[in-house]
Amino acid sequence: MLPIIDFADFRNGGPDQRQRTAREIGAAFEEIGFVYIRDHGVAPATIEAAQAAARGFFALPEEEKRRSARQPGRYRGYIPVMTFSENAGGRPPVRYEAFLLGADIATD
Repeated sequence: MLPIIDFADFRNGGPDQRQRTAREIGAAFEEIGFVYIRDHGVAPATIEAAQAAARGFFALPEEEKRRSARQPGRYRGYIPVMTFSENAGGRPPVRYEAFLLGADIATD
């Protein structure tokens, strides 16, 4: 089952509450690999704008998306469609494409 973590204690609480929430998130990623965070404080309009931007990007022609492809030694950028798992248990392969985001960090 997907862990659901309430982030309100982290946002509004003291050091002990923030530490507890951080441990819950860490455990969820270590045990499951995914987590659902509620009460995060991100405005609905911001979420909607991010979703619209993602839909717009992934609707672009492949050659245009590839202009934003990840560069060697860098974590951020576009990852073209690839197969994540091959025919697991007789099911069709799982295919995906992604755009990894993060702070721009110097390579050194």
